[in-house]
Amino acid sequence: MKIKAEKRRTSKSFKTIAMIVIALILFRIILHYTEMGFFEFILFDLIPKWLLFILPISFLFYRISKKYPLKNSLLDFTVTAIGFYILYYILTPYYIDKVDWNINYVKRVKIVSLAKANGLKKIRDTIYSIPDSLSLFPFLKSNEVTIQTLKDTIVTITFYTERGLNDHYSGFIYTNDIADIKKFDDKVKNGGNDFKIQLNWYLIHD
Repeated sequence: MKIKAEKRRTSKSFKTIAMIVIALILFRIILHYTEMGFFEFILFDLIPKWLLFILPISFLFYRISKKYPLKNSLLDFTVTAIGFYILYYILTPYYIDKVDWNINYVKRVKIVSLAKANGLKKIRDTIYSIPDSLSLFPFLKSNEVTIQTLKDTIVTITFYTERGLNDHYSGFIYTNDIADIKKFDDKVKNGGNDFKIQLNWYLIHD
């Protein structure tokens, strides 16, 4: 009976830790795609990453001090440590944006073609809606784009991934406007987290 009770406690503990790790990963993705990007920066970039590993290490020592079986404690520690590693070293904003770019590339190209052909529905000012058939995964902040038109075929289109506080935004930008190309090329040269993805395409955090 004691062994069975211990197994049930171990299984429950493992499931709880796994659920917490999954919830934290989803929480980071939600922060990345909403107006709370500033808090993502504080929680996942401002705090030294190595410092956060004190949490799973402290958890391990706590369980050992409470005389949990060492094997179970090490298993839970391993799961927690791997979860933190994924959260802070793999699931970075750059990686999330890279996955976003790869998944939605074809749709974004089609949207650019529609914009040049004046085939998008205008909502207000420079804001246009994206057709349901071209909705962009993960469907957060991706049902509309900003289009600035110089001539019929000269456009700058912003696909927002995040629109934060105080006019801050992040997004993929397509432009064939020479002036905007120069402006974005200069931003990329200045370093930081702005990138030129390919000809006419940029990832800008402004």
